[in-house]
Amino acid sequence: MAEILSARAAAFADAAAARPFRYGRFDCALFAADWGRELTGLDGAADLRGRYRTALGCARVLKREGGLTAVVARCATTIGFVAVSSPCAGDVAVIAARTPAGDDLACALALAAGRWAALSTRGVCVLGAHTHALHVWGLR
Repeated sequence: MAEILSARAAAFADAAAARPFRYGRFDCALFAADWGRELTGLDGAADLRGRYRTALGCARVLKREGGLTAVVARCATTIGFVAVSSPCAGDVAVIAARTPAGDDLACALALAAGRWAALSTRGVCVLGAHTHALHVWGLR
């Protein structure tokens, strides 16, 4: 099952690479929510889509909603994901990572053991073992 999810997650990340980053439509948190929708058919972030259009607007929404971790947790559990301690392919996470170009990343999709796909303003990037997952959710 992990190999199937890994291949499906990689295909999802590849398709996402062709989409432009847009706050409130296709940003790092909505990238993770889109993956959840891909797996379950449910949109845990429906109430967030279109509520902001800028980085400042995003920050304001996150502050009102209790922060990024609270938002991702709510969206994930709404569609049946559960908090997990060990990430595997297909899981989503709040991460602490920075791209070589200096972009801070906040959410990611597990592609396989030790490999994450994340969305920044410059597009999708694949991260390796240096990525620290702060909180992880998945279907179990």
